[in-house]
Amino acid sequence: MDMPRYAKAVPFVVLPFVIRLDASSQAGGFSRNWIKPAERIETHIGYAWQWWGFSVALVAIWVFVNVKREEV
Repeated sequence: MDMPRYAKAVPFVVLPFVIRLDASSQAGGFSRNWIKPAERIETHIGYAWQWWGFSVALVAIWVFVNVKREEV
């Protein structure tokens, strides 16, 4: 994270340090077993394809409903 940029963007004072929990510490019952984002990227790509498909279907339905056929 770019801390100077973040400090300019928020309406409150940002101190010049970050506190992190030691991975070996269990202080206060907190555990540091974070999932890395790269491990679940397939899920996000699947959701992107799903919403892309919904948008294409919506446009197709809108065109079908709103385009008037010319009577012969």
